[in-house]
Amino acid sequence: MLCSVVRTAYPEKPKKSRGFYIFVFMRKNILFRLATAVMLFLLLLPNTLLGQDTGTATVRENNPLRNYLRPSISVLYIYRGDDSKIKETIKAIRAKGISRKFDVNETSTDLIEFDMEAPIDTLELKRYLEENFAREIVSNWFPRFISEEEGYSMDVIAERGMFSATDADVIASRSSVRQEAMLKDAGLNLIDRSYILIYDITSLETTKEGDWIANCDAYIYKLDWSEEVSETFYQQWGNPNAISETHFPVELVSAIKDAKQLKGLMGSESRSSEGVIITTRAQRLAESIYENADIYAAQFVEDFKAKAPVYSIRPITSKLGEKEGVRPERRYFIYQLEADEQGDVLAKRRGVVRASNKIAKNDSIATGDSELTRFYQIQGGKIYEGMLMQENPDFGIAFGGYFTFNEAGAFAEYNITKLISQFFPNNPILGGSVFIRGGYPFGQKQESDQQRLYVGFGVLKEFNFMRFLTLSPYLGYAAAPEVKKDGVVVQEQLVGFIAGAKGGANISPKMNVFITADYNSLKSTISEYYSLEKSISSFSLGVGFQISL
Repeated sequence: MLCSVVRTAYPEKPKKSRGFYIFVFMRKNILFRLATAVMLFLLLLPNTLLGQDTGTATVRENNPLRNYLRPSISVLYIYRGDDSKIKETIKAIRAKGISRKFDVNETSTDLIEFDMEAPIDTLELKRYLEENFAREIVSNWFPRFISEEEGYSMDVIAERGMFSATDADVIASRSSVRQEAMLKDAGLNLIDRSYILIYDITSLETTKEGDWIANCDAYIYKLDWSEEVSETFYQQWGNPNAISETHFPVELVSAIKDAKQLKGLMGSESRSSEGVIITTRAQRLAESIYENADIYAAQFVEDFKAKAPVYSIRPITSKLGEKEGVRPERRYFIYQLEADEQGDVLAKRRGVVRASNKIAKNDSIATGDSELTRFYQIQGGKIYEGMLMQENPDFGIAFGGYFTFNEAGAFAEYNITKLISQFFPNNPILGGSVFIRGGYPFGQKQESDQQRLYVGFGVLKEFNFMRFLTLSPYLGYAAAPEVKKDGVVVQEQLVGFIAGAKGGANISPKMNVFITADYNSLKSTISEYYSLEKSISSFSLGVGFQISL
C-alpha cells in the first residue's frame, strides 16, 4: 500500500554557491537580465504546455456530446418608440440576412413594440412570444392542412430533413431499406431546434463628430417541443385548427445583457474620394451588432455550434462547409471522447483549429461525397481522424503587454481577415491584423519636462506552425508628442517607423506568450532631440503576453 508521509523540517540557512556570486556580479547588466528572462521563458514553456487545461466539457455551458442538427431561427427586433436612427439600424440588420447555418421560420412581423424606458422582463417577454409568435413558428413546419385523413403537410419537414443530412447520415441511410424516407423523417427532430433571436438596441446617441454610438442586448428563446407538447399536437392531427388551439411554450436559453462587445458600438460613415457615401452609419453599426451577436450566440447556445468528425489530418479537414456557416479564420475546438470509470462519456479538448480559405461549397443536399473544408491548427496536441470538431468562435480581438531592455508597453490587435475577404472573397489573407500600441522608452535619466511616451499603429501577419507556435512580423508608424527644452517647445511632433517580429506559443486558446525583436526609429530620434548622454537604442529584444477574446 502506498502512502504519502508529510515531514516538518526547519529551514536551514542556504549556502551560497559559485553561481550565486556570479549572478550578484552580473545583476546590474541589463542584457544579462533580459537573457535570463528569455531563457527561463524557453525552459518553462514545455512544462506549461504539458500541464495545460484540456477543457472538460460541461452540460450547462458546453456539451459537444449533444447531437448536431441544423437549427432554424426567427429574428425579431424590440422597437422602442419612434427613434428614426434605431429604425434605420434595424433595417440595415435585416438587409444583412440570416446566417446560412439556419433554416428560417418566417413570422408575420419582426417587430416587438416596447416602452422606451421599461427594462426587459424575460418572463413577460416569454409570455408575449408564446401568445404572438409560437404558433406562427410551428406553422412554418406544418404550413398546410390537407384533410382529416392525411392531416398536415410534411413537405417542409422532409425538405429540411434532407438538407440537414450530412454525408455520414446519407451513408448510414444506405444500409436501411427505407433510405431516403429515413432522412426525411429525421426532419421531425429539427422542430426541437427552433429558436428565436431578439435584438434590443437599448440606446443610440450621436457624437459631436456625427458618429452613432449604440448599446445593444440580445435574447435567445427556443420552442419547447417536448414529448408532451408534440403528443398533444399529434393527437389533433386531423383537426384543421390544431395549431391555433394548442399552446406551444417557449423557454429562455440566453439573455445577453451588458456584454462588452455589444456596448459602445460605433457607426461611422465612409465616403469615396468624390464624396459618395460608401457605407452609412446605420450599415456600419448594423455590421457590428450582427457579427458580435452571432459570435455570442455561438458561444452560449450549444445547438448553434456546428460540429462534425475530423475527416483527415494531413491536411486537417472536415465535412463542415458553407451550409454550416464556416468562414475563413472561424475557430473550432477538437475533442476526444473518452469514457470515465463510471462509464460516462466525457469530451476532452485536444486541440484548436481555424478554417482556412479552402471552404467546402456544400450548400445543397448531401450525396455522401461532399467537398471538404481545410483547417489549420493553432493550439493543442496531436489530432487524429474521427475526433469531434466543434465550432467555438472568437471576436478576433487581442490585447497584451511587452517588456524589452529599453522599453515597456501595451498593445491591442484586431483581426481583419473578414474585412479583407470582402475585397478578395476567393482568396482572403489569413492571420492579418491591425494593431495599436503605446510604449515608453527608458534606460536614460529623464528630466521633468521630457515626454517619451509614444503611440504606434500598423499591420501584422501571423503564421502558425508545429501545432502551437506562431511567428508574427509587423510594420508600422510611431508618433510622439511635442519636444520641450527648458520649457520651450522645439519640435511639435516626432515620428518614426517600427518593424519587427514576435515568436510565440499558444499555451491555451486565449493565451499566447512570446519573445520579440523590435526596431523603432523613433527612439533614436528622441535621444537626439533630448541630447541624451547615451542614446536609446532603436533595436530591442524582449518578452510579452497576449490574451485573445
